[in-house]
Amino acid sequence: MKKREHREYKYYKKALDNIKALYESSNSWDKVITTEVYKDSYSNQEAFLDYLEEVYKTKIDSGKQLQKLTGITEETLEGLEETVTRAKFSRYSDKLQDLLIGGAKYKDLLAVKPKDYGLPKTWSNCLASNKEEAVYWTILLEYYLNESTGLTTFPSIRKIAEDLEAPYSEILNAFNYYHNKEIK
Repeated sequence: MKKREHREYKYYKKALDNIKALYESSNSWDKVITTEVYKDSYSNQEAFLDYLEEVYKTKIDSGKQLQKLTGITEETLEGLEETVTRAKFSRYSDKLQDLLIGGAKYKDLLAVKPKDYGLPKTWSNCLASNKEEAVYWTILLEYYLNESTGLTTFPSIRKIAEDLEAPYSEILNAFNYYHNKEIK
């Protein structure tokens, strides 16, 4: 599996270990998806998809393909599509986080293409629904702008923009995007 540096890796690794152990003991993908693949955990969905692709030695692109490979009946096709999309989004998000942790600049984040992670131009049922929003989320999470204490304990929005060599307006948009999204 891939080495990751961001803070979510420990959740991914634990999920992957749990998924492997449960499948090896039960030989049931239905049991795995209903027990270990939580809808609110992108790390679990990513670990599930990674493990399936390892087991079946193929890239999984859709819920329909996932259902055909595994024979899962305990989850709807719509739910399986959501799982695949969220897993792909998690992979994309992981890459953005790793880049930012490694010192990448705003332009480097923008250079990462969602399509390289199997995502279309826009998608749904994730924290973000397009490239711009995904970059916003990455910045928000890394600089804790989504936390109430973030603005008092971390650099100002202007300092973040300088550090990332990003337009101030884009960092402000990221901040506003999150806070407006939460209000809705």
